[in-house]
Amino acid sequence: MTAAPSLFDDTPLQVPPLAMQLRPYQQEAVDSIFAWFDKETGNPLVVLPTGAGKSLVLAAFIHAVLSNYPRERILVLTHVKELIAQNHAQLLRCWPGAPAGICSAGLRRREHDAPVLFAGIQSTYRHAAKIGWVDLVLVDEAHLIPKEGFGMYRALLKDLLSMNSQLKVIGLTATPFRTGEGSLDAGADRLFHGIAYSASLVELIRDGYLSPVTTKATASEVSTAGVHRQGGEFVAKELEEAALSGDLVQRACSEIIARGADRKAWLVFCCGVRHAKAVAAQIEAAGITCACIFGDTDQGERDEAINAFKAGRLRCIVNVNVLTTGFDAPHVDLIALLRPTCSPGLYVQMVGRGLRRAPGKTDALILDFGSNAGRHGPIDAIAITQPKDRKEDAKDPTERVLAKACPKCQTLVAVAMRQCPDCGHMWPEPTPDHAAKPDEQATLVQGTHPTGGIERWEVQKTFYRLHRKELSKPPTLCVEYRCGFHQTAREWVCLEHTGYARHKAVAWWKSHGGQMPAPESVDVALARIECGELLDVAVVTVDVRGEYPQVKGTRMAAREAGEQDFAAKPETGNPSDYQDIPF
Repeated sequence: MTAAPSLFDDTPLQVPPLAMQLRPYQQEAVDSIFAWFDKETGNPLVVLPTGAGKSLVLAAFIHAVLSNYPRERILVLTHVKELIAQNHAQLLRCWPGAPAGICSAGLRRREHDAPVLFAGIQSTYRHAAKIGWVDLVLVDEAHLIPKEGFGMYRALLKDLLSMNSQLKVIGLTATPFRTGEGSLDAGADRLFHGIAYSASLVELIRDGYLSPVTTKATASEVSTAGVHRQGGEFVAKELEEAALSGDLVQRACSEIIARGADRKAWLVFCCGVRHAKAVAAQIEAAGITCACIFGDTDQGERDEAINAFKAGRLRCIVNVNVLTTGFDAPHVDLIALLRPTCSPGLYVQMVGRGLRRAPGKTDALILDFGSNAGRHGPIDAIAITQPKDRKEDAKDPTERVLAKACPKCQTLVAVAMRQCPDCGHMWPEPTPDHAAKPDEQATLVQGTHPTGGIERWEVQKTFYRLHRKELSKPPTLCVEYRCGFHQTAREWVCLEHTGYARHKAVAWWKSHGGQMPAPESVDVALARIECGELLDVAVVTVDVRGEYPQVKGTRMAAREAGEQDFAAKPETGNPSDYQDIPF
């Protein structure tokens, strides 16, 4: 087979325009992949919350590649037939007549030669020779690729690399981490080397693209006391016994039924088959239409139950390890987590089933019977444990408490919050423990440091990109400071605005080492940044007391002698010292 050219070196080909309009953040995600390969080496990740439209981003990127580089061969991999069919159908909706095929035993199609091949990993990992030369591999649900060893993904990629040493792999996921292994882009043996783009869950909810979620504490709880862990997760048999103990099933189901009285579509996650059957029986006994599915459920029966649920003929569907990925039912407005998990990824995937918007849906209610929010934190601020930081596998990972329940309305919020977003309840200011060591005192409650919520974060990398919230308004320069996976701070520089906003933007540009005159457009700013005009940022000062971190100052990695260290006011613990910088 003749070697195909590498990405970005072919003659453009005229193809029909994309048939669907991208949201601004979706376009940013597509652009970020091209920007990554312009500047970086290695394989990038694109992180989009569940419901944000990964399949549309994937389709738009494929369209952009083949519009400009028509000889590229693209392989799109995932692990479930529903996602294969969904991604393939989305590309055809965006680009009718696209040269796309499917290779999936579950879908009974074996089209190995398609220029754009949507494939199941189970159907292809031994058949690289049949697929042949590939330039790009796009992996949906990239967190399922094992970090170490040679699983199915690793085996296929190894064979594809033997044919094309310049093969590029792009991962798409809502959860860029794996249980017991930490971030996907960390470690010497990682497959991915950084995050090209990460959409903020808080911002997508705020801007109306995703549904708000409300997590409530429950009166009943599946206790994990005495439940051992193996491979970073609770031992399944022991966990199911804990979930079935005493009258817990009856009490939990009574609470689900009571709280779900005004909810249209319930999704329940259970610990095992016996547990799921017991829960479904209790719900059905209350007169609620309900189905129960798990791994061994006949495929026809499973499809019938899911279709009935989506059509509204079933109000509740109970499952075990089935509906965490590849399940799209936007009308879900109640999720009951009767399964505790040590996996932050599984926790996010379960809650993510409620993030999609639907007509008449105002929010999704999350009933957390497994203390998952307390274990991992709110889904927009997941605490990721790297392997070197893990406790012994036999220990219950509940020493950290990352969420608290409002005493008035039982809403679960991050421990750092002082006001409940639902009912307005105010928690008192924390009292410092003077007997604690300084480092212990700083971590007693996240965000309630002796400085009053003002923190310094060391910056690992700074990303600059064009951000457009609304197409009718001028874009801004989004500056994103990555300080660890769950520590990201952003600020927006309004270079294309007028008046005071432009005045502030010019002052920001100068304070960060930019030359005068400041650029008039974001595109020009990005070009000048690419040429190294701005100084590197070493530390950001952030106020963590609000819904998301606010950047209050930056310290540069290198400055000329005699210049100030920070591009803002000196830090103090007094909130009045942190008004807008008077540019």
